[in-house]
Amino acid sequence: MADAATILARLRSDPALVDAGVDLLLDDALAQPLGGALDPATLAPGLAAAIRASAEAEGLEGWISAALGDLRGQLRPDQRPLRAHLPPALPKAIAGAVSHPFTPGASWCGRRSTTRRCGR
Repeated sequence: MADAATILARLRSDPALVDAGVDLLLDDALAQPLGGALDPATLAPGLAAAIRASAEAEGLEGWISAALGDLRGQLRPDQRPLRAHLPPALPKAIAGAVSHPFTPGASWCGRRSTTRRCGR
């Protein structure tokens, strides 16, 4: 049986062996059921860390601004008001919904106590 140093030397001397190993690993990974790769307990910490790192990256605000500017530049000029773009029944439905009294509960205010109201 070859030792690790011998195997490493062979891999370094013959790139075709490395390519074959990569192909084997990819074939094996792609043959696994997708559900096994989507383990929330394993993925969540890494995704959260990636999102945090992305949000804290220098230049993110500029990149977002440029992307939004590009998207805005792709819009066709249209001087109609927003209402003209909505389905005809939507403004009436929104007016009906906002005309009902509403008092947010503690969960809306981020409080656990139900004896205090929002804004007090």
